[in-house]
Amino acid sequence: MKKQIVKSLAILLIIAMMCAFIPVGKVEAANPTNPAFELVGGEGKAGDVVQVKLNLKEDTTFEDLTLGVYYDPSKLAVDSEENDIILSQDLTTNMIWGTTLEKEKRVEYQGIDMQADPFTVKAGTVMAINFRILEGATGDVDLTFKYDTTETQLATATVKIITPVESVSLDKTSLEMTKGETQNLVATVVPQEATDATVTWSSSNTNVATVENGVVTAVGGGTATITATAGGKSATCAVNVKSPMTGIALSETEVSLVKGQPKTLTVAFLPADTTDSKNVVWSTSDESVVSVDNGKLTGLKQGTATITATCGTLTATAEVTVVEYPLVGIIAWVSEEEIDIGEQIETIVATAPENTTDDVTFTFESSDENVATVDENGVITGVAQGEATITVTANDEFTSEFKITVTDKEYVPEEEEGTTEENGEEAIEEETETSSVLPKTADIAIGAVVLVMLVAGGVAIFTIKKNKRTK
Repeated sequence: MKKQIVKSLAILLIIAMMCAFIPVGKVEAANPTNPAFELVGGEGKAGDVVQVKLNLKEDTTFEDLTLGVYYDPSKLAVDSEENDIILSQDLTTNMIWGTTLEKEKRVEYQGIDMQADPFTVKAGTVMAINFRILEGATGDVDLTFKYDTTETQLATATVKIITPVESVSLDKTSLEMTKGETQNLVATVVPQEATDATVTWSSSNTNVATVENGVVTAVGGGTATITATAGGKSATCAVNVKSPMTGIALSETEVSLVKGQPKTLTVAFLPADTTDSKNVVWSTSDESVVSVDNGKLTGLKQGTATITATCGTLTATAEVTVVEYPLVGIIAWVSEEEIDIGEQIETIVATAPENTTDDVTFTFESSDENVATVDENGVITGVAQGEATITVTANDEFTSEFKITVTDKEYVPEEEEGTTEENGEEAIEEETETSSVLPKTADIAIGAVVLVMLVAGGVAIFTIKKNKRTK
């Protein structure tokens, strides 16, 4: 009977308290000796809802219970738009009410055993409170959990309020630098109290510019972008590094050219990463000896000249020697001195020296066109039986003659012989044979002696390849 009276008084006390505080929903309460609780906080930015959990580490038996979670109402508020208080099934069954005591900076849950008997709460989350982070709140909010009317502090936790970075700016948006120079950049993060205000630096091209803690070092010619980043926001600075040209060099400094032979010189710029203009002006000390066009040389006549490449105030030179091999003679012949009527054969002409640098023009003439004709390309055609002299002239200066005999037979083309391995070998041998025997005709032999003497004098060496006549 006494116990029933106590229970009735408790209920009346609770009803009186409910008239004094704002109810936030059905809440649980419990009251063991030294229960093992833990409080788990969270993090978020202004306007976010953060759930704080009160966990029981082991199954515990309670009778009467008062739970209090203390917080800073200037930064946090129990969210009224969400399920502000979430209770475990154990507490929902045995607790009767809960209140939010904003003025006293706590969320408090009070209750008694409705059955007047102890009840057991299982380990796990027994209560979760949804707090909304208020606008303008910064820093961390410390939470304290106190148990029963003794208000013994049993657990603490923190709600970390994240202040996002709104912007990052640099004191300079562009830099003009010279290779080897250093300059400082200063980054400003807004707001200053941003949670993640640490600035990280990076360069888009470390071969041009590097950066460390805002110190930019110019390491090579070119452009790069320096980026400062904090809290997902960034700012950039365009860097232009100049690398002055200190010198130029030509691919060759001594050049030997044969008249008419082309050769190209190239320019190397020092240093290789120079950002100065690379416009090169070319010149020759003697345009009659060698010409130059954008580095391309052409030997014009025997002699020497200096080629100069100029870039700004820098120059580089190459000494060019041009040599000539003038024509000193020719020798002409045919592979067969006897042909039939209607048969054609080509004139063979060799120059001395073989690599003459002169421009050579040949003319061909027959002493008797009624016997044999010769065209402008030296092709001889048998016309009638007899003998004719073919004269070859080079540059209206050097001549060579040989005789051609035309038989009384009409030329009949032979059937094309089948190619056999044996014939093929013979043809190859004949076509590649190098002859040291001069033409048989007496007049040509005289010319040959002259050429041999020239060769012996060191003017030139040339070889004659025999051609197979096709009938």
